[in-house]
Amino acid sequence: MSPTRHALLCLAIAALATSATGCIFKSSTSQASSESSSASSSGLSRSLTSPSRSSSPSSREADYALDIRDYTAEWVLSGGDNDSFERRISQIAKEDGITDWRQDDSTYRGIGRGLKKAGLKGDRYKDVAAQLGGSDPQRMQWIQKGYDAESEP
Repeated sequence: MSPTRHALLCLAIAALATSATGCIFKSSTSQASSESSSASSSGLSRSLTSPSRSSSPSSREADYALDIRDYTAEWVLSGGDNDSFERRISQIAKEDGITDWRQDDSTYRGIGRGLKKAGLKGDRYKDVAAQLGGSDPQRMQWIQKGYDAESEP
């Protein structure tokens, strides 16, 4: 095992051990730190579970869309707010080398897939899709394509 993978594995184990002890963050400063830790452990988790993430443009877009899908589903299920959603989407885009996520079809296809993964249907799906797509017809089309492409949860 390479030293880098070993270090990542140790960090993942430490993160799991910390979460298992029931650490709870109360203050807004701690919450920001907690969100940052969550984002870091999410990225770490992706590195450990997808060590062969490709650097080719099409594979990077596919990886990015999956990251967006997973975060969107998590966000829907946790009842997050729009500001935190946009901040995290922006962070994921930056991590994955996407320069303008608001104009990237992979973002909205990933959002659509995440809405389906979260089990949204009918009016609830339409409301959340419009909220996240800003009622922009092109974005709404991309969200729908992503939603249609995702398997039932």
